[in-house]
Formats: sequence, structure tokens, C-alpha cells
Amino acid sequence: MRQHARLRNIIEDIPEVEWTPIPYLLEGATDVAETTCPPFDSHPDAAPARLIVPRLQAKPRS
Repeated sequence: MRQHARLRNIIEDIPEVEWTPIPYLLEGATDVAETTCPPFDSHPDAAPARLIVPRLQAKPRS
């Protein structure tokens, strides 16, 4: 899904406790959360869709 300002705000509003770490190459490198987002705001009867969001953490510098 293309990230526009409204979608970015939805993602930024996900509470920290909703993010779940997932195993990846580095421990603590990736989290995932679930939220909803109406895919077609211009349609009056648009239903929110489930949105799974990955969050990659920056690698610590050595």
C-alpha cells in the first residue's frame, strides 16, 4: 500500500504495546503490528481493511 500522510498518521498512532517483535536476522530488529485503514476514503460506504505493518529497527552501529 502506498504510504500517504493519512496512512503514515495511522501507523504512527499505533501504541507501543501493540508492536510485537518477530524473529529476524538480528534480535529486536523487526516488529509487527495490526491496525485498520479505510482503503477508499472517497467512497462513503468504504469499510476499514486490516493492515499489518512491519517496523524495521535501525541496526546498532559497532
